[in-house]
Amino acid sequence: MVDAERKEDDYDFLKEGREKTVERLQKAAARLKSMFQHAEAPAPDQDCRLLNVVSEMQETKAVYDKVLNNREVDFDDDLIDLEALLDDDTLMQIASHL
Repeated sequence: MVDAERKEDDYDFLKEGREKTVERLQKAAARLKSMFQHAEAPAPDQDCRLLNVVSEMQETKAVYDKVLNNREVDFDDDLIDLEALLDDDTLMQIASHL
């Protein structure tokens, strides 16, 4: 009698598990079906993100164009004056004491 009850409990447990699995799969299938049906029209938040990326790219391009078209820009201003650095003996003295 105990074996029959135990088998019935196991069967009920497995039956509930199968039912839950079927429900989850049906929900997932419905979501996928919905995604494919509405794939032609992007979501509004995707539109906003796309517009933000495009506007950032346009701003960056405008900055680059401005820099490239400005002939007065001296790119050497950003470089370190190596001769002055080599003439400065302070760093050499510190390095020699190490």
